[in-house]
Amino acid sequence: MRPAGRVRLTPVEEASGYESTKAATPAAPRGYDVAPAPDFAAETRAMRSLMRRERSSAYWFAAAKWGMGGLVLGMVMGASLMYVASVAQLPVAQDAVARGAAIAAASNALRGDPTAPITPQR
Repeated sequence: MRPAGRVRLTPVEEASGYESTKAATPAAPRGYDVAPAPDFAAETRAMRSLMRRERSSAYWFAAAKWGMGGLVLGMVMGASLMYVASVAQLPVAQDAVARGAAIAAASNALRGDPTAPITPQR
């Protein structure tokens, strides 16, 4: 746990012998043809660029995968919920049609023509 109150931070002192972060390159001995030390900066930049591109393509792949998965899942859920809603409405619709037919038959019977086709009144 953190102690209560203010926390004091002290600067870190450098150890002796590490005044510079770059190591001094030793001078080439005389009489020898020594190649200069290889510079890895360009290779490092190329590698970082490659890693950035790969990471970016991985992010795009993941986004596309989840996007398409969500689209398919939404279509399946929407279709299934529409099916459930239509099945739930069937009894209500059947009752409405039966009531309408019964009302039309009753009105035709009251008019005195029981064999007339069932037509709705305007």
